[in-house]
Amino acid sequence: MIFLGSRDAAAASPVLTSSLPKHIGRNGGPVARLSARLLANPPWYDQPLVDRALTALDTVARASAIRPGFLHAVAGLMRTHDGAKFSDLVKALRNAGPAHGLTKGAAEQEGRALVMALGVLQALKRRAQSALRPGHALPVGMPTDRLRARRVRRVEEVARALFRSAAHGTSCEVWLTDDPAAVGFTVSLGRVYPYGGRYKSYAAPSSSWTITVPQRWLSRVDCRELAVVDGLMTLDAQPLLSPVSGVEVYAATWAAQARGLDVRVERGVIARQGAVSYHGPDVARAVAGLTRKMSLTVRRSLSPDERAERRLRRLATFARRFGDEPVTLHDSEAVGNCSYGTRSWCCGVGIDPEAGATTLARVIEGYRERPQDEAWAVVLHVVNCCRLR
Repeated sequence: MIFLGSRDAAAASPVLTSSLPKHIGRNGGPVARLSARLLANPPWYDQPLVDRALTALDTVARASAIRPGFLHAVAGLMRTHDGAKFSDLVKALRNAGPAHGLTKGAAEQEGRALVMALGVLQALKRRAQSALRPGHALPVGMPTDRLRARRVRRVEEVARALFRSAAHGTSCEVWLTDDPAAVGFTVSLGRVYPYGGRYKSYAAPSSSWTITVPQRWLSRVDCRELAVVDGLMTLDAQPLLSPVSGVEVYAATWAAQARGLDVRVERGVIARQGAVSYHGPDVARAVAGLTRKMSLTVRRSLSPDERAERRLRRLATFARRFGDEPVTLHDSEAVGNCSYGTRSWCCGVGIDPEAGATTLARVIEGYRERPQDEAWAVVLHVVNCCRLR
Protein backbone atom coordinates (compact mmCIF):
# COMPACT_ATOMS: atom_id res chain seq x y z
CA MET A 1 0.00 0.00 0.00
CA ILE A 2 2.77 2.47 0.92
CA PHE A 3 6.44 2.37 -0.13
CA LEU A 4 8.59 3.67 2.71
CA GLY A 5 12.17 2.73 1.92
CA SER A 6 14.43 -0.25 1.30
CA ARG A 7 13.03 -3.77 1.60
CA ASP A 8 16.15 -5.01 3.36
CA ALA A 9 15.21 -5.43 7.04
CA ALA A 10 18.59 -6.94 7.92
CA ALA A 11 20.19 -3.49 8.13
CA ALA A 12 17.51 -2.25 10.53
CA SER A 13 18.37 0.58 12.89
CA PRO A 14 18.84 -0.67 16.50
CA VAL A 15 16.95 2.34 17.84
CA LEU A 16 13.92 1.53 15.74
CA THR A 17 14.16 -2.21 16.42
CA SER A 18 14.08 -1.61 20.18
CA SER A 19 10.81 0.34 19.87
CA LEU A 20 8.99 -2.29 17.80
CA PRO A 21 7.94 -5.09 20.19
CA LYS A 22 4.99 -3.25 21.75
CA HIS A 23 3.63 -2.46 18.27
CA ILE A 24 4.23 -5.91 16.80
CA GLY A 25 2.71 -7.54 19.86
CA ARG A 26 -0.68 -6.04 19.16
CA ASN A 27 -0.85 -6.58 15.39
CA GLY A 28 1.97 -8.86 14.44
CA GLY A 29 1.12 -9.59 10.81
CA PRO A 30 0.34 -6.25 9.13
CA VAL A 31 2.63 -4.15 11.34
CA ALA A 32 5.59 -6.49 10.92
CA ARG A 33 5.19 -6.57 7.13
CA LEU A 34 4.91 -2.79 6.76
CA SER A 35 7.57 -2.05 9.37
CA ALA A 36 10.18 -4.07 7.45
CA ARG A 37 10.34 -1.20 4.96
CA LEU A 38 10.89 1.31 7.72
CA LEU A 39 13.87 -0.38 9.30
CA ALA A 40 16.64 -0.08 6.66
CA ASN A 41 18.46 2.77 8.41
CA PRO A 42 17.03 5.34 5.96
CA PRO A 43 18.81 8.65 5.28
CA TRP A 44 15.62 10.50 6.23
CA TYR A 45 15.63 8.90 9.73
CA ASP A 46 13.61 11.02 12.19
CA GLN A 47 12.81 9.27 15.51
CA PRO A 48 9.64 11.31 16.40
CA LEU A 49 8.20 10.90 12.91
CA VAL A 50 8.92 7.15 12.87
CA ASP A 51 7.32 6.73 16.33
CA ARG A 52 4.19 8.44 15.05
CA ALA A 53 4.29 6.25 11.93
CA LEU A 54 4.44 3.05 14.01
CA THR A 55 1.42 4.17 16.01
CA ALA A 56 -0.35 5.04 12.76
CA LEU A 57 0.45 1.55 11.44
CA ASP A 58 -1.29 0.06 14.48
CA THR A 59 -4.38 2.15 13.78
CA VAL A 60 -4.44 1.21 10.09
CA ALA A 61 -3.80 -2.48 10.86
CA ARG A 62 -6.69 -2.66 13.33
CA ALA A 63 -9.03 -0.93 10.86
CA SER A 64 -8.00 -3.28 8.04
CA ALA A 65 -8.72 -6.31 10.25
CA ILE A 66 -12.05 -5.11 11.65
CA ARG A 67 -13.58 -2.81 9.00
CA PRO A 68 -11.57 -2.96 5.76
CA GLY A 69 -14.44 -1.36 3.85
CA PHE A 70 -14.55 1.67 6.12
CA LEU A 71 -10.74 2.06 5.86
CA HIS A 72 -10.96 2.16 2.05
CA ALA A 73 -13.88 4.57 2.30
CA VAL A 74 -11.83 6.92 4.50
CA ALA A 75 -8.90 6.80 2.07
CA GLY A 76 -11.23 7.58 -0.82
CA LEU A 77 -12.81 10.48 1.02
CA MET A 78 -9.35 11.92 1.75
CA ARG A 79 -8.53 11.89 -1.95
CA THR A 80 -11.91 13.36 -2.86
CA HIS A 81 -11.71 16.18 -0.31
CA ASP A 82 -8.01 16.96 -0.84
CA GLY A 83 -7.62 20.71 -0.43
CA ALA A 84 -11.19 21.23 0.78
CA LYS A 85 -12.29 22.29 4.25
CA PHE A 86 -11.72 19.75 7.00
CA SER A 87 -15.33 20.23 8.14
CA ASP A 88 -16.53 18.90 4.76
CA LEU A 89 -14.39 15.79 5.22
CA VAL A 90 -15.75 15.22 8.74
CA LYS A 91 -19.32 15.55 7.42
CA ALA A 92 -18.58 12.98 4.71
CA LEU A 93 -17.05 10.60 7.28
CA ARG A 94 -20.16 10.91 9.48
CA ASN A 95 -22.44 10.10 6.56
CA ALA A 96 -20.32 7.09 5.49
CA GLY A 97 -20.60 5.36 8.89
CA PRO A 98 -24.06 3.71 8.62
CA ALA A 99 -23.05 1.88 5.43
CA HIS A 100 -20.33 0.07 7.45
CA GLY A 101 -22.28 -0.69 10.62
CA LEU A 102 -21.22 2.43 12.56
CA THR A 103 -23.26 5.20 14.09
CA LYS A 104 -22.56 8.71 12.86
CA GLY A 105 -20.75 9.62 16.10
CA ALA A 106 -18.60 6.46 16.04
CA ALA A 107 -17.86 6.93 12.34
CA GLU A 108 -16.75 10.49 12.94
CA GLN A 109 -14.50 9.51 15.86
CA GLU A 110 -12.91 6.51 14.13
CA GLY A 111 -12.68 8.39 10.84
CA ARG A 112 -10.74 11.24 12.45
CA ALA A 113 -8.24 8.73 13.86
CA LEU A 114 -7.81 7.06 10.46
CA VAL A 115 -7.38 10.40 8.71
CA MET A 116 -4.61 11.34 11.15
CA ALA A 117 -2.93 7.94 10.77
CA LEU A 118 -3.04 7.98 6.96
CA GLY A 119 -1.73 11.58 6.97
CA VAL A 120 1.30 10.55 9.03
CA LEU A 121 2.03 7.64 6.68
CA GLN A 122 1.73 9.89 3.64
CA ALA A 123 4.18 12.38 5.19
CA LEU A 124 6.66 9.57 5.87
CA LYS A 125 6.27 8.33 2.30
CA ARG A 126 7.03 11.79 0.89
CA ARG A 127 10.07 12.08 3.16
CA ALA A 128 11.41 8.73 1.99
CA GLN A 129 10.83 9.43 -1.69
CA SER A 130 12.48 12.85 -1.51
CA ALA A 131 15.52 11.28 0.18
CA LEU A 132 15.79 8.57 -2.46
CA ARG A 133 15.71 11.11 -5.32
CA PRO A 134 18.81 13.23 -6.00
CA GLY A 135 18.39 16.76 -4.72
CA HIS A 136 18.33 19.69 -7.13
CA ALA A 137 18.86 23.14 -5.65
CA LEU A 138 16.90 25.83 -7.45
CA PRO A 139 18.73 29.05 -8.25
CA VAL A 140 18.12 31.94 -5.91
CA GLY A 141 16.23 34.97 -7.19
CA MET A 142 14.11 35.80 -10.21
CA PRO A 143 15.39 34.89 -13.72
CA THR A 144 15.68 38.57 -14.67
CA ASP A 145 17.80 39.26 -11.60
CA ARG A 146 20.09 36.32 -12.36
CA LEU A 147 20.48 37.43 -16.00
CA ARG A 148 21.33 40.97 -14.94
CA ALA A 149 23.91 39.66 -12.45
CA ARG A 150 25.48 37.56 -15.20
CA ARG A 151 25.74 40.56 -17.53
CA VAL A 152 27.30 42.72 -14.84
CA ARG A 153 29.75 39.99 -13.81
CA ARG A 154 30.90 39.39 -17.40
CA VAL A 155 31.43 43.11 -18.13
CA GLU A 156 33.47 43.55 -14.95
CA GLU A 157 35.50 40.42 -15.74
CA VAL A 158 36.50 41.76 -19.17
CA ALA A 159 37.35 45.22 -17.80
CA ARG A 160 39.55 43.91 -15.00
CA ALA A 161 41.44 41.66 -17.45
CA LEU A 162 42.28 44.59 -19.77
CA PHE A 163 42.78 47.78 -17.77
CA ARG A 164 45.17 48.75 -15.01
CA SER A 165 43.86 48.86 -11.47
CA ALA A 166 45.03 51.12 -8.66
CA ALA A 167 47.59 49.75 -6.26
CA HIS A 168 45.13 49.81 -3.38
CA GLY A 169 41.99 48.72 -5.13
CA THR A 170 39.65 49.65 -7.93
CA SER A 171 35.90 49.45 -7.48
CA CYS A 172 33.70 48.71 -10.48
CA GLU A 173 30.08 49.73 -11.02
CA VAL A 174 28.26 48.46 -14.13
CA TRP A 175 25.10 50.11 -15.44
CA LEU A 176 22.80 48.62 -18.09
CA THR A 177 21.04 51.08 -20.37
CA ASP A 178 18.71 51.29 -23.38
CA ASP A 179 20.14 54.65 -24.47
CA PRO A 180 23.01 54.29 -27.01
CA ALA A 181 24.30 57.77 -26.15
CA ALA A 182 24.79 56.78 -22.50
CA VAL A 183 27.29 53.98 -23.29
CA GLY A 184 30.70 54.83 -21.85
CA PHE A 185 33.52 54.16 -19.41
CA THR A 186 34.54 56.71 -16.78
CA VAL A 187 37.36 56.55 -14.24
CA SER A 188 37.34 58.47 -10.95
CA LEU A 189 40.64 58.76 -9.09
CA GLY A 190 40.89 59.05 -5.32
CA ARG A 191 43.22 58.65 -2.35
CA VAL A 192 43.34 56.21 0.53
CA TYR A 193 45.59 56.19 3.60
CA PRO A 194 46.44 52.54 4.28
CA TYR A 195 49.63 53.15 6.26
CA GLY A 196 48.40 54.38 9.62
CA GLY A 197 46.07 57.33 9.13
CA ARG A 198 45.67 60.46 7.07
CA TYR A 199 48.06 62.61 9.11
CA LYS A 200 50.60 59.89 9.84
CA SER A 201 51.49 58.37 6.52
CA TYR A 202 51.56 58.59 2.74
CA ALA A 203 48.43 58.49 0.58
CA ALA A 204 47.93 55.72 -1.96
CA PRO A 205 45.94 56.03 -5.20
CA SER A 206 42.57 54.36 -5.63
CA SER A 207 40.19 54.40 -8.56
CA SER A 208 36.55 53.74 -9.37
CA TRP A 209 35.16 52.56 -12.70
CA THR A 210 31.66 53.33 -13.95
CA ILE A 211 30.88 51.24 -17.03
CA THR A 212 27.65 51.73 -18.95
CA VAL A 213 26.75 49.11 -21.58
CA PRO A 214 23.54 48.11 -23.39
CA GLN A 215 21.02 45.85 -21.66
CA ARG A 216 21.71 43.15 -24.27
CA TRP A 217 25.50 43.46 -24.15
CA LEU A 218 25.93 39.69 -23.97
CA SER A 219 24.08 39.07 -27.26
CA ARG A 220 25.17 42.28 -29.02
CA VAL A 221 28.87 42.03 -28.16
CA ASP A 222 30.05 39.04 -26.15
CA CYS A 223 28.26 36.30 -28.13
CA ARG A 224 29.75 37.73 -31.33
CA GLU A 225 33.26 37.41 -29.83
CA LEU A 226 33.69 41.18 -29.88
CA ALA A 227 34.20 41.76 -26.16
CA VAL A 228 37.97 42.16 -26.69
CA VAL A 229 39.21 43.16 -30.15
CA ASP A 230 42.91 44.00 -30.63
CA GLY A 231 43.32 44.66 -26.92
CA LEU A 232 40.35 47.07 -26.77
CA MET A 233 37.12 46.47 -24.83
CA THR A 234 34.03 46.78 -27.00
CA LEU A 235 31.20 48.50 -25.13
CA ASP A 236 28.64 48.34 -27.93
CA ALA A 237 28.49 47.00 -31.49
CA GLN A 238 25.82 47.30 -34.17
CA PRO A 239 26.16 45.27 -37.42
CA LEU A 240 26.32 47.33 -40.62
CA LEU A 241 25.96 46.42 -44.27
CA SER A 242 29.44 45.46 -45.46
CA PRO A 243 30.72 46.78 -48.79
CA VAL A 244 33.03 43.76 -49.17
CA SER A 245 31.92 40.15 -49.22
CA GLY A 246 33.23 38.12 -46.28
CA VAL A 247 34.04 41.17 -44.14
CA GLU A 248 32.00 41.95 -41.01
CA VAL A 249 31.48 45.62 -40.23
CA TYR A 250 30.18 47.01 -36.92
CA ALA A 251 29.45 50.53 -35.72
CA ALA A 252 31.08 50.30 -32.31
CA THR A 253 32.04 52.05 -29.11
CA TRP A 254 35.18 50.80 -27.39
CA ALA A 255 37.38 51.61 -24.40
CA ALA A 256 41.17 51.86 -24.54
CA GLN A 257 43.83 52.16 -21.86
CA ALA A 258 45.13 55.71 -21.57
CA ARG A 259 47.92 57.21 -19.46
CA GLY A 260 48.21 56.01 -15.91
CA LEU A 261 44.89 54.64 -14.68
CA ASP A 262 42.75 56.56 -17.14
CA VAL A 263 40.58 54.93 -19.81
CA ARG A 264 39.36 56.74 -22.90
CA VAL A 265 36.28 55.93 -25.00
CA GLU A 266 36.33 55.99 -28.80
CA ARG A 267 33.53 55.62 -31.36
CA GLY A 268 34.04 54.33 -34.87
CA VAL A 269 33.83 51.18 -36.98
CA ILE A 270 35.27 47.69 -36.48
CA ALA A 271 36.01 45.65 -39.62
CA ARG A 272 36.72 41.94 -39.14
CA GLN A 273 37.49 38.99 -41.34
CA GLY A 274 38.30 35.75 -39.59
CA ALA A 275 40.78 36.43 -36.80
CA VAL A 276 42.01 39.75 -38.24
CA SER A 277 40.27 43.00 -37.26
CA TYR A 278 40.80 46.74 -37.65
CA HIS A 279 39.40 49.81 -35.86
CA GLY A 280 38.70 52.86 -38.01
CA PRO A 281 36.78 56.13 -37.87
CA ASP A 282 34.39 55.13 -40.69
CA VAL A 283 33.46 52.15 -42.84
CA ALA A 284 35.71 52.98 -45.79
CA ARG A 285 38.87 53.48 -43.75
CA ALA A 286 38.13 50.49 -41.50
CA VAL A 287 37.75 48.14 -44.49
CA ALA A 288 40.82 49.62 -46.19
CA GLY A 289 42.87 49.19 -43.04
CA LEU A 290 41.68 45.59 -42.69
CA THR A 291 42.67 44.84 -46.29
CA ARG A 292 46.12 46.35 -45.80
CA LYS A 293 46.59 44.54 -42.49
CA MET A 294 45.65 41.18 -43.99
CA SER A 295 48.02 41.68 -46.91
CA LEU A 296 50.87 42.36 -44.50
CA THR A 297 50.03 39.48 -42.16
CA VAL A 298 52.46 36.60 -42.51
CA ARG A 299 50.75 33.23 -42.21
CA ARG A 300 52.83 30.43 -40.72
CA SER A 301 52.06 26.78 -40.08
CA LEU A 302 53.50 26.87 -36.56
CA SER A 303 51.32 26.22 -33.52
CA PRO A 304 50.76 29.14 -31.10
CA ASP A 305 53.14 27.65 -28.53
CA GLU A 306 55.89 27.05 -31.09
CA ARG A 307 55.42 30.54 -32.51
CA ALA A 308 55.65 32.14 -29.04
CA GLU A 309 58.81 30.19 -28.17
CA ARG A 310 60.45 31.10 -31.48
CA ARG A 311 59.61 34.78 -31.04
CA LEU A 312 61.12 34.90 -27.55
CA ARG A 313 64.38 33.47 -28.84
CA ARG A 314 64.53 36.02 -31.66
CA LEU A 315 63.65 38.92 -29.33
CA ALA A 316 66.87 38.48 -27.36
CA THR A 317 68.89 38.79 -30.58
CA PHE A 318 66.90 41.82 -31.78
CA ALA A 319 67.33 43.62 -28.44
CA ARG A 320 71.10 43.03 -28.47
CA ARG A 321 71.71 44.11 -32.09
CA PHE A 322 69.02 46.75 -32.71
CA GLY A 323 67.90 47.81 -29.23
CA ASP A 324 68.84 51.47 -29.70
CA GLU A 325 66.88 51.92 -32.96
CA PRO A 326 64.02 54.48 -32.73
CA VAL A 327 60.40 53.35 -33.09
CA THR A 328 57.54 55.77 -33.91
CA LEU A 329 53.81 55.58 -34.49
CA HIS A 330 54.48 55.64 -38.23
CA ASP A 331 56.18 52.23 -37.93
CA SER A 332 52.97 50.83 -36.46
CA GLU A 333 50.86 52.39 -39.19
CA ALA A 334 53.26 50.97 -41.82
CA VAL A 335 52.37 47.40 -40.83
CA GLY A 336 48.62 48.10 -40.89
CA ASN A 337 47.90 48.66 -37.20
CA CYS A 338 45.15 51.10 -36.31
CA SER A 339 46.09 54.12 -34.22
CA TYR A 340 43.53 53.29 -31.53
CA GLY A 341 44.99 49.87 -30.84
CA THR A 342 48.57 51.16 -31.02
CA ARG A 343 47.97 53.89 -28.45
CA SER A 344 46.10 51.51 -26.16
CA TRP A 345 48.93 48.97 -26.27
CA CYS A 346 51.54 51.68 -25.57
CA CYS A 347 49.61 52.96 -22.55
CA GLY A 348 49.12 49.40 -21.33
CA VAL A 349 52.87 48.72 -21.22
CA GLY A 350 53.91 52.17 -19.96
CA ILE A 351 55.10 53.75 -23.22
CA ASP A 352 54.02 57.34 -23.81
CA PRO A 353 52.47 57.47 -27.32
CA GLU A 354 52.77 61.26 -27.36
CA ALA A 355 56.54 61.22 -26.79
CA GLY A 356 57.21 60.98 -30.52
CA ALA A 357 59.57 58.01 -30.45
CA THR A 358 60.88 55.23 -28.23
CA THR A 359 63.53 52.55 -28.64
CA LEU A 360 63.15 49.05 -30.01
CA ALA A 361 64.45 47.65 -26.71
CA ARG A 362 61.57 49.37 -24.90
CA VAL A 363 59.06 47.95 -27.42
CA ILE A 364 60.50 44.45 -26.96
CA GLU A 365 60.21 44.84 -23.20
CA GLY A 366 56.56 45.87 -23.63
CA TYR A 367 55.93 42.91 -25.93
CA ARG A 368 57.18 40.50 -23.27
CA GLU A 369 54.72 42.09 -20.84
CA ARG A 370 51.78 42.23 -23.25
CA PRO A 371 52.38 40.04 -26.32
CA GLN A 372 50.27 40.94 -29.36
CA ASP A 373 50.72 40.10 -33.02
CA GLU A 374 50.50 43.79 -33.91
CA ALA A 375 53.47 44.64 -31.67
CA TRP A 376 55.47 41.74 -33.10
CA ALA A 377 54.81 43.05 -36.62
CA VAL A 378 56.24 46.45 -35.59
CA VAL A 379 59.39 44.80 -34.21
CA LEU A 380 59.94 42.87 -37.44
CA HIS A 381 59.34 46.00 -39.53
CA VAL A 382 61.98 48.01 -37.63
CA VAL A 383 64.48 45.17 -37.77
CA ASN A 384 63.98 44.68 -41.53
CA CYS A 385 64.40 48.40 -42.14
CA CYS A 386 67.70 48.34 -40.20
CA ARG A 387 68.98 45.38 -42.20
CA LEU A 388 68.21 47.10 -45.52
CA ARG A 389 70.34 50.14 -44.73
